[in-house]
Amino acid sequence: MDDSTNLARSLAITVAGYPFYLARTLIQIGYEPTPPDKYGRLPNIFTYMTVIRDARGYSALYTGLRYYLPAVILKQSSYEFMASATNHKMDNGKSDASEIIAVCLRESALKIYSTVITYPLLSMSIGYIGAAFFETEGTVEFTFQNLYKGIIPKLIVEVTMVWVTILSRRITANLIDDSLGTAILSRVPPFIVQSFLYPLNVVSTVMADNGRSGANPRFNDWRECYRYLRLNNQLKRGSSYFSRRAHYQYQYQIFDRLNRS
Repeated sequence: MDDSTNLARSLAITVAGYPFYLARTLIQIGYEPTPPDKYGRLPNIFTYMTVIRDARGYSALYTGLRYYLPAVILKQSSYEFMASATNHKMDNGKSDASEIIAVCLRESALKIYSTVITYPLLSMSIGYIGAAFFETEGTVEFTFQNLYKGIIPKLIVEVTMVWVTILSRRITANLIDDSLGTAILSRVPPFIVQSFLYPLNVVSTVMADNGRSGANPRFNDWRECYRYLRLNNQLKRGSSYFSRRAHYQYQYQIFDRLNRS
């Protein structure tokens, strides 16, 4: 019953928050539905979703959900199944160093397993979103290589966050006796590290798009994609929900090309 309740809650949150995921994915790919204003400001995430809704309808905010939702279900179900099968347990804050490392290793293995088996669905979702909004056409070859483009930076983020989260909780529990203070302060390091790793999320999304949107070239590996985005100052695409600026000529070129098409 608990597993069913958790899954239902996860699905409800996924569906409710999907428009935000869609908007961030589009921004990471490089889609801008409106030009910047005279001060170089782009619409914030809420205005961005409103523009899409007004131009394409409410259903457009759920483009790609048919791939993303099964990925969420499969990832959570596979994780919970393997966790129960391996008698996996999270660190309770009272383990010694060897036990904490063992938990980090087991948790990392579970994250890798669940990510690997669900990544093709996530990749298809991102590719479908890019193709739908950039209105590109072409045959997509669902080869092993194409379906797993971008998985390396994704795994780097997932595994790193496992270690940072567990170690942060353990260290904070040793320093602070108050449970509320521990719960609050233990989330600070993961938040900082997640922000530091954000460029890898952008690289993963662009790689998963695999040139299907036409906004980015196809890359042979994620390091090539990282260098390309870094040279174009695009590694922070979508990192801010509230204040977005078109600082770079690259973004203007994307908008101009879309207007001409």
